[in-house]
Amino acid sequence: MLEQDDIFTQILAETHDPDFNSFRWLRKNFLYYKATLIWPEGLPPIRRTTFTLHTKWKDFHQVYTDFLQATPHQLNNFSQTLTLFPCTDN
Repeated sequence: MLEQDDIFTQILAETHDPDFNSFRWLRKNFLYYKATLIWPEGLPPIRRTTFTLHTKWKDFHQVYTDFLQATPHQLNNFSQTLTLFPCTDN
């Protein structure tokens, strides 16, 4: 079984693939992104503060956030879900 740092290393490596598609990558890795958050029901998500212990978590969180901000999306703070709106720039 892969360690958590190894999982995040593999996920981050996918962003360098020549066939990388940010829309699919965001959708595929949303549960990992949620693991890097404190997300109280009904409130916006907050980045965990324990990242000093998990450098790869921090790296993943930042890359995911960067791609998410560049993609039309909506976070539902009650159901804690993500809706991505396709665009042609991915």
